[in-house]
Amino acid sequence: MDHLVARYKLMVITIFILCSINHIVAKIEIQITNRLGGERSLNLHCQSKDDDLGKQTLKEGNSFRFEFSPNFFGGTLFYCDMEWERVSKFSFDAYSEERDVDQCRSKCMWLVAEEGIYRWSDRNGFWAFMFFWPS
Repeated sequence: MDHLVARYKLMVITIFILCSINHIVAKIEIQITNRLGGERSLNLHCQSKDDDLGKQTLKEGNSFRFEFSPNFFGGTLFYCDMEWERVSKFSFDAYSEERDVDQCRSKCMWLVAEEGIYRWSDRNGFWAFMFFWPS
C-alpha cells in the first residue's frame, strides 16, 4: 500500500512540474495596430506592474508588438494608455489573464480604429468590437 501512495505522489509531482514548465515557457504576443485612417498617428504607452515598455508612436498601418510569459500564479495584466487627435487619453487592458486566457491563447491582436478598438478572437475567428472612445 505504501508503494502505491509513493507512486501516486510521484505522479502528482511530475504532472505539477510539467504543467509549471509549460506555463513558464509559454509566451503570449500582443500586437496593437493603428488603423485610424487619414494618416493619423497613435501615441501608445504599454506597461505591467513590473515592465514599462516605453512610449511608442504608430503611424497609420503600423503595429507595436511585445511578448511575455504569464505569471505562474496568475493575474498577468498589461495595460496601455493611448491618445490620438480626437482622444486625449484612453486606457485599456491589452492583456488581462482573467479575460483573455481563452480568447487569445498565444497572441492577442488589437486593431485601433476611428470608431473604437477591436480584438481578434482566436476562438471565434473574427474581429470583435471591444471599446468605444470616450465622448
